[in-house]
Amino acid sequence: MVWRHLSGMDYAALAVLALLLLAIVPVYYWDRRLRRRHAAAWHDAYFRKGGLVRVLMSRWRAGPPRLTDQRPPPDRDA
Repeated sequence: MVWRHLSGMDYAALAVLALLLLAIVPVYYWDRRLRRRHAAAWHDAYFRKGGLVRVLMSRWRAGPPRLTDQRPPPDRDA
């Protein structure tokens, strides 16, 4: 591409593309920051506030179904 052969419309298109790129970059970093914040909150709740313990205890309490099990079957719709 030779810059001196570009028309005014080409420069306008390049300017619009540059502005779109400059508008997208902050949104991308904002989304990454939100994802990191959400992951940190999940990690804190799961590993530090007892979430993991509650999940493990619920698994231990139920156990695998037995042949003589009288519990109702698990809800398949949920």
